[in-house]
Amino acid sequence: MFVEHGIGLLLVSQRPSEVEATVLSQCNSWIILLITNDADREHVRAIFPDSMAGLTKMLSGLRRQEAIFVGQAAILPSRILIRSLTQEQLPRSNDINFDKGWQGVSMTAEELGIIAN
Repeated sequence: MFVEHGIGLLLVSQRPSEVEATVLSQCNSWIILLITNDADREHVRAIFPDSMAGLTKMLSGLRRQEAIFVGQAAILPSRILIRSLTQEQLPRSNDINFDKGWQGVSMTAEELGIIAN
């Protein structure tokens, strides 16, 4: 996340190795979720200060909703749990609930058409 002069930017990527190192180096705080790919983990390690490089060893072992929080917004590098949102806090969209979508009966073409619009 980058905040300066009242302007903020949240950069989210599932493949940090495909984001330019120059862009990542401009971010002053990071929330890093599970990373199992060696190239992605190495890319993240390269942007950390040397004193924090050891944190990348735990990135492949993070659980669901667990993250490493480091940077200027964190007093100390921390392993954190991201809380679940209440129903009122969730986005109001017609997107398929991914987990439940695979557990139930397949949607009809008409139901899929409603989501696509």
